[in-house]
Amino acid sequence: MNIFNKTKFENRILLNEPLSTYSTLGIGGRADYFFTATTLEDLREILSLAKQNKIDVFVIGGGSNVVISDEGFRGLVVRYMGNKIFVQKLNDNESLLIADAGVIWDKAVKVATTHNLSGIECLSGVPGFVGAVPIQNIGAYGQEISGVVNKVYAIDIVSASEVCFTANECGFAYRTSNFKTKWKNKYIVTRIELLLRPYKVGSMFHEQVSAILSENLVVEPTLKDVRNIVLKLRKDKSMLINPKDSNSRSVGSFFLNPVVKKNVADLIFKRTIKLGILKDKIPHWNTENSTKFSAAWLIEKAGIKKGYTKGNVRISDHHVLAIVNNGGATAEEVINFAEEIQSRVIDVFGVKLEPEPIFVGFKNLKLQ
Repeated sequence: MNIFNKTKFENRILLNEPLSTYSTLGIGGRADYFFTATTLEDLREILSLAKQNKIDVFVIGGGSNVVISDEGFRGLVVRYMGNKIFVQKLNDNESLLIADAGVIWDKAVKVATTHNLSGIECLSGVPGFVGAVPIQNIGAYGQEISGVVNKVYAIDIVSASEVCFTANECGFAYRTSNFKTKWKNKYIVTRIELLLRPYKVGSMFHEQVSAILSENLVVEPTLKDVRNIVLKLRKDKSMLINPKDSNSRSVGSFFLNPVVKKNVADLIFKRTIKLGILKDKIPHWNTENSTKFSAAWLIEKAGIKKGYTKGNVRISDHHVLAIVNNGGATAEEVINFAEEIQSRVIDVFGVKLEPEPIFVGFKNLKLQ
């Protein structure tokens, strides 16, 4: 039964739509209903209909950071594909990059660099759409989106009303935000405003980017130079979406770098000493109250290497944090594989790695 019959959307609703085609991991069951909205009016109307019929709603974008269960989603999956993007100059020192949620994120980065606007060039190649950017607080090579967000516009899923949040209201933290935590499944991001500044020669970049610039004798790099370096770094790790590269059939980094309190960090250091690893050989970054460790390093030292395979799932050949669908993998296989990684790191270092992707349609999931 299609509850959207005799509505303006009856010919646009897809029934029993396979969600695997909307996920970069290529895994997932079917959605009862699937709808692509191209206007805010359509988005608000479909949400109102879902509320009237008491149907659960899930929002999907580029599918680059979701693991969808084999059972799929019992309800309505919505994809908002507004695609406007433009630059608004505020003054000689500031401009707004304004982009709808359906814009491919890397296109937004390209627009910024073309206008010589700095602040997101090191986020080149991050997969997915603009709508997911503030939810995940994406970051790479020393930049985080929280550092440039001016405003985030959204639609309340229940009331279908439009809302706007400042950067402070979004509750940004390491790879998360209020949209991912206390506001989970409450809002659909529809547009973002990023406050960017003209690039000045002499700006400092991430040490890995700076090292490559130095190796190539680039004394006065342009934003295009930096963008190309980041894109190559991601390509070499199979972290760019590429149908010809089987290693890119993933959700990117599956686990977050653990950020722990000092007493927990001390325990980790003690365990590594027993393994014969000196403290200064452990990749870690100290803040005033915590220490961040490299999840990739912990996984490898726990005995899981690149290319490690079990059934239809494996660790990427180029990036130990990426869990890859070899072809024909199920969500259950991915979850079991991820749990094995978690268990090994707990056994060796006593710290639990937290997964980065969003999980859809699972019941009683222990992994989170």
